[in-house]
Amino acid sequence: MPAVSCAMLEAKMYIGVDIGGTKTLIALLNQEGEIVKREKYPTKEKFKDFAADLVETLRQDFMSDEVKGIGIAAPGQVDYRTGDGIIFGNLSWHNVPLTKTVKAAFDLPVLVDNDANLAGLAEARRLKPPAASVVYVTISTGIGTGVIIDNRIDPHFARSEGGYMHFEQNGRLLPWEDIASGRVLKQKYGKYARELEDEAAWKEVAFNIALGLSNISALMVPEVIIIGGSIGEYLPKYHSHLTDSMQKLKEKMFELPRIIQARHPQEAVVYGCWELLKDELDG
Repeated sequence: MPAVSCAMLEAKMYIGVDIGGTKTLIALLNQEGEIVKREKYPTKEKFKDFAADLVETLRQDFMSDEVKGIGIAAPGQVDYRTGDGIIFGNLSWHNVPLTKTVKAAFDLPVLVDNDANLAGLAEARRLKPPAASVVYVTISTGIGTGVIIDNRIDPHFARSEGGYMHFEQNGRLLPWEDIASGRVLKQKYGKYARELEDEAAWKEVAFNIALGLSNISALMVPEVIIIGGSIGEYLPKYHSHLTDSMQKLKEKMFELPRIIQARHPQEAVVYGCWELLKDELDG
């Protein structure tokens, strides 16, 4: 890939790394939060191999003297004291040194948080009109949730994992992400969301998504629920079915929140990395 151009180096730069269950996205963002360069590649199964790929890609294609810091989004639990990834939903990694690995290679500030938290932070700050309470739900390989209160990641829910709420299906109790994720959609219908046109299938998908959203609505009572990820990208295909299902599942004790599509369903996480870095490094 070409080296970072001189035009890109006129402003301070920030790097966001979105570790996905199947793909990893690296983005270089400028002072205004615009993505000026990106690269996506398969996430290696073993952390050692992933870390080698990450460091080499950063060094070859993204690093310069203008980079102020690196934000890393982990699809699972994070140790906020050490910056380690504790456990990952659809990856077999445990207690991996995300911060230490990157800092050792580049000696730059490295911040790590959960991917849904970071995506929620970016999307909540772009809401018009703004909302005091937002729940971001990313539906991709798995399902993750981030709770944003007054445009900040709520520390009380920073480690919440909405994708692991359990529901009965065909006589079995299953995690929500084993019912409504993109992985399940592909397994069940043999197609990716971008390919699925069957109205009955989308109606079923919408109902399974509504199961989790109705519980989130009852427990959190957010003003807005934002749906992102690879399934969120296709919300227009099933939004009416989702609304109908939510109305059927709604209880009298709470009002349904506004349910909207993420402005950047696939890039929200790296925008969240930029928001976090700006908050911490630039005040």
